[in-house]
Amino acid sequence: MRVVAIEEHWTTAGIDRTLRAQPAGIRDESVVLNDRGDIPARLLDIGEQRVQAMDAAGIDVQISQSPRPVLRGFRPTRRSH
Repeated sequence: MRVVAIEEHWTTAGIDRTLRAQPAGIRDESVVLNDRGDIPARLLDIGEQRVQAMDAAGIDVQISQSPRPVLRGFRPTRRSH
């Protein structure tokens, strides 16, 4: 039997900065939970360490969705050219 992990969390430094830069009332305050223990490193890792953790947990396949669609409602903090 194959083990499939779904809805695995990950982020990038840019997405994390954007989430934290949102004004009060819009900002998701739960983002501070990402600061605990080894969570920051694990969220940013989509490479070899994540694969090793999957192997150690007996996970064969991981489904990781891009968090970018949630960024649609964000107000731009600077203009890109």
